[in-house]
Amino acid sequence: MDLTTITAPDTVDMILCKTVWHMIMDQYTGYKASAFFSRKNEYLKPLCQTLLEWEQHGMGIEYIWHDNAGENKAFVKTANRPKWCLHLVPEFTGAGTPQQNQLVELGCTSVSAQARAFATTNAIFIVSSTAMHLSNLQVIERNGNTLTRLT
Repeated sequence: MDLTTITAPDTVDMILCKTVWHMIMDQYTGYKASAFFSRKNEYLKPLCQTLLEWEQHGMGIEYIWHDNAGENKAFVKTANRPKWCLHLVPEFTGAGTPQQNQLVELGCTSVSAQARAFATTNAIFIVSSTAMHLSNLQVIERNGNTLTRLT
């Protein structure tokens, strides 16, 4: 799980409203999901809802890696409350050590590169979502089983 902030290039006269990009990635399958928010703490309830849906479809998450920023600690508290009952075990990475969160960092890099490849400046949010779906359309093999990842 990671948060990153996006900005418009200096050459573009544009004000971005939702600049906080949140991405979560399943380590086993490589499946990624993301959303844009105006503030860092806005991702708490939508992510709880996503994880609850994953759990209801047999893709429950037990451990969650992220840094020990305040919004991430708040997320774990929220997710483990009776309303969500996700029973997550947090594994905090050291601050400023992206290698500890390499998979999701690479996911952000990959999706943003795919989005830039077919985007105009005004449509970056739409194409980022499209790129996310495209990155999940892959056939992979895990433990001798062939899986097709679809969004």
